[in-house]
Amino acid sequence: MELKQLAYFKCAAEYEHMTKAATRLGVAQPFLSKTIAALEEELGVELFDHVGRGIRLNQNGDFFYKRISEILKSLDSTCDELKKMSHDSGKTVEIASNMGLYISWLLSYFRKQAPDIHITYSTVGRDQLVEMARNKSVDFVLSSPLLEVADLETQLLMNEECPIIYPPGHWLARADHVRLRDLAGETFVGLKKGYSLREESDRFFAVAGIEPRYAVEVSDHRIMWELVKSGCGLAFSSFTTLITDPVLRENYKVVNDPPCYGTVGLSYRKDKKQDDIFDQFTGMTTQFFKGLKRDSQLSKEGRKLR
Repeated sequence: MELKQLAYFKCAAEYEHMTKAATRLGVAQPFLSKTIAALEEELGVELFDHVGRGIRLNQNGDFFYKRISEILKSLDSTCDELKKMSHDSGKTVEIASNMGLYISWLLSYFRKQAPDIHITYSTVGRDQLVEMARNKSVDFVLSSPLLEVADLETQLLMNEECPIIYPPGHWLARADHVRLRDLAGETFVGLKKGYSLREESDRFFAVAGIEPRYAVEVSDHRIMWELVKSGCGLAFSSFTTLITDPVLRENYKVVNDPPCYGTVGLSYRKDKKQDDIFDQFTGMTTQFFKGLKRDSQLSKEGRKLR
């Protein structure tokens, strides 16, 4: 019996729906079903009853759920103690984010400014960010859009335009003004659901009242850029990052209706101890994003913004 099986079972029990649980875990629904079936086979009992399109714990499952919840809670507590020991013996900052656009730059900047601090980093979905911050799995989360959760403190780090990027020769090159609803018939390239830019993009589309047609969905924004340049579709991008690409910085349009702005925030528990490492990380992160905003503004002023 593997720890992952227990975690998957617990999630399925709490969601009472295989598809929803699979989405939450970031795995395919058939894979989750096979994992649960293998667990039931190993235990020699069935754990769920099927109710319509959902599932519900039976008597065996309810007993097993209560016991393994205690075990997993104890395991989490043990991990927290080990992490505290690690913190006490050295300087460590644990970060999680649903972004990929700025992270490598930020971590490189932080390492140069504070080489004595060890950093651990994880990329996870937005829902997991909240959970990880709440259960103290990480010290900080960087998110886009901002997390608005009662027990988390969130600082706005950046609010910037998210233009539409297009391949060379596209009709958008000749457009003076762009409304998002004018692109309703276009094909788009996007990041997979759960990534920050995808969440922002879907929010823009929802405000405009259109359903985007995604031709390709990927997990890396640089792959998305290459797909756009090769003619696979249009995409939203952050202005700060697109100016680093020699093709895309000549092939973008700012959307005027609705205004498309993305946010980046830094979140942590409100009861988090604010020590020297806390001050270093929050201060350097704030300074880093101020620098990005300043550099992108200079780039705008250095060329005509279309």
